[in-house]
Amino acid sequence: MGSLPLRLDQENAGTYGRYSAARRVARTVFLGSAPLPAAANRGIDDRRILLGSVQPGETPATFGDALRKLAGQATYLYENSGRYWYATQPSVNQLARDRAEQQAIDRVEMEIERRLKSALADRGPFARVHPSPKSGSDVPDEDEVALAALGPEYPHDAKGTTSRALTAAGEILASRGAGARTNQNMLVFLAADHLRLAELTQAVREYLAWSSIVEDGEAGRLDLDAFQRSQAKSQRDGADQSAHARIPEAYQWLLVPQQADPLAKVELRPVRVSGSDPLAVRAGAKLRNEEHLITKFGGVNLRLVLDGALNEKWSAEHAFGLKQLWGWFAQYPYLPRLRDISVLEGAVRDGSSSLLWRSETFAYAAAREAAGEYRGIVAGRIAETPITSTSVIVDGSVLPDIIDGPHPPPPPPPPPPPAGRVRRFHGEVSLGDPRRPIPELTKIVDEVIDRLAQQTDVRLRVTLQIEAEHAASGFTDDTVRTISENAKTLRFRDFGWEKE
Repeated sequence: MGSLPLRLDQENAGTYGRYSAARRVARTVFLGSAPLPAAANRGIDDRRILLGSVQPGETPATFGDALRKLAGQATYLYENSGRYWYATQPSVNQLARDRAEQQAIDRVEMEIERRLKSALADRGPFARVHPSPKSGSDVPDEDEVALAALGPEYPHDAKGTTSRALTAAGEILASRGAGARTNQNMLVFLAADHLRLAELTQAVREYLAWSSIVEDGEAGRLDLDAFQRSQAKSQRDGADQSAHARIPEAYQWLLVPQQADPLAKVELRPVRVSGSDPLAVRAGAKLRNEEHLITKFGGVNLRLVLDGALNEKWSAEHAFGLKQLWGWFAQYPYLPRLRDISVLEGAVRDGSSSLLWRSETFAYAAAREAAGEYRGIVAGRIAETPITSTSVIVDGSVLPDIIDGPHPPPPPPPPPPPAGRVRRFHGEVSLGDPRRPIPELTKIVDEVIDRLAQQTDVRLRVTLQIEAEHAASGFTDDTVRTISENAKTLRFRDFGWEKE
């Protein structure tokens, strides 16, 4: 009544237990593996075991699973190269089970941490990866997004109101050693599921047990014959593969810092992650898909943040120092989580080059003088916009029409045009979508035609080609430069300026 096959059927009643699969394969092995004098090999192969066990309408895989379970736990059942037999001498299976149960938890956790570190060798999109931190002092307070993978002593329970993982991650997020952590928006945590961790722990116990049997057999501390030594190595390799496969199965929870608004408490949101990619790679993909990690940011997106979460400061000041702005992105989880400062640099470059910089994005300035004037302004054109200790982004609505550097007083009326002064402009552009020309024509009118028409004594003719001739003193250098840049941006097929 207390046989192993019966116990396995009872413990797995929902799968193979309803077929008495473990008992049926045990009987088949017993009857089919009786030693014969003329037999070249001991035992019966697994195909014949299934043939003797499975009845019509039943699934062979169910009985194959029962056979593997039985072979892994039976004391007197041997297996070699797919052949199974009973013997009167006990196998090393019982010894392995005893040693697995005796493994110290510290040693098991050290082995899991070793495997976790190996699984995180590929950092994916993260600047840094920190496997098994014991406290906040093990995780530097940097302004680049890092992944902290909690050790096996801190699993996450999805059904509980709290978990050891949430507690440990909260402590690391709040402090770095003795001081408070500044860059709380630069950390994301990875934790094991507490149920899958139990399976991983058992697989590691079995690996350590079989490894010790192999070592003791080779050292002569165990009296094992050649077959038993071969069996121990085979079981060790199988347990090693099982433990390796269970690492990504167990580490399936991301704990993401979030904050509803500047006055709300920072909370950790659990996000389940799955996939076949390396741990950090699939974690990064999940975070990007749900916009918890941003690796590319547009100028319009940045302006939405300025008008949203930072609206009070932006509306009052109309300009932000870029170093200060990046510090806010790194510190506060109510702002988007940008991977590093280069993502913000890309957003600034994109926004300041937009032709709609006054209304939809912003301008860039290399510095702001004490008197309030902006120096080195970039707006509506592609140029270098580095983040420095003095650089700022500026609300375009507060800038004057002339934006190239400090604005001198208006010049006196120009003298009569000297020989060689620029007098004519022509340009040609193909509309991207002839069926919907209005949006592109509107941009062309605003950025090119209107600027030409504002000049006095200009004869303007517009067809598919744009031609403009200054009848008096000629176009100013500012006009030539601005129209040329706008024509390039609007993809004019051909344009140029002519002198007399």
